[in-house]
Amino acid sequence: MDYEEFITCLLAGLQDIYGKEAEITIEKILKNNGQYYHGLQIAMKTSGNIIPVIYTDETYEEYKNGSMDMEECVQEIYRTREKYECTDDILQFVTILTRWEFVKDKIYPILLSTEDNRELLQKLVSIPFLDLSIAYIIRGDGGKCVKINRTMLDIYGIDRQELHGKAMENVKKDGYRFRDMEDLLKDMLRESGLSEDILSVFGEAQHGKMYVLTNSVKLYGAAGILDKKLIREFAAGRSFFILPSAIHETIFVPDDGRINSRELDKMVSEINETQVEREERLADHCYYYDAGEDEIRICG
Repeated sequence: MDYEEFITCLLAGLQDIYGKEAEITIEKILKNNGQYYHGLQIAMKTSGNIIPVIYTDETYEEYKNGSMDMEECVQEIYRTREKYECTDDILQFVTILTRWEFVKDKIYPILLSTEDNRELLQKLVSIPFLDLSIAYIIRGDGGKCVKINRTMLDIYGIDRQELHGKAMENVKKDGYRFRDMEDLLKDMLRESGLSEDILSVFGEAQHGKMYVLTNSVKLYGAAGILDKKLIREFAAGRSFFILPSAIHETIFVPDDGRINSRELDKMVSEINETQVEREERLADHCYYYDAGEDEIRICG
């Protein structure tokens, strides 16, 4: 059964459950890096204006690999819809989205690939940074994020400079820190119950120390490279290669004179292709922090 047939059956099954009280629709929704997902909405007469969007792509994959039959898929969507019925917390979050005095302390910058997000960036408020674009999100509790579009900026009655300035203020209190890669891996191994012996293999592959930069919530943490004071104080006069491991973090590798940037570019590209979800990729090449110039540039 192809996707279109799957959706037809899924919608029919949901309509049987909800009956005429519901209007069920599905549309393609643009996400990061040109990725489209299918968002299903079930609008009840009692729902009001806030209707949760349920992405069906993963459900279809579960159906294709035999993990769920059609009836189980229908029930899964039904349970998800009931779980995300509009709660007081969701209603409050949506209500404040249009009020600058309430959102200004929840606004943060994010980094996106300019080339891979040309269509999305037409709708968002953004400014260029190297070959990337700085866009902005309102971040709520539980990982809820809303990207700020141009209509919202008009509603707030502010310009891009004020929005950017406030976002950068918030970055400084967002819990950004550098962590030694080895220490980070040890913590991950302890949490997973695996032996730390695996670190010996990792150590042999390293040229030297590597450091991971992200924020306290590990969400869109690559934007930490925008904080020049943070980078300058950490670098303490040293230059670094910066590997954009994803939109959520970056890896800093000290320039000890032995590292070839082309090799790093190749590594970043290969990791993106095999380990990073398309929606979370930032760039296929590395960047460079030049301590002498106190600036970040594209390697090349």
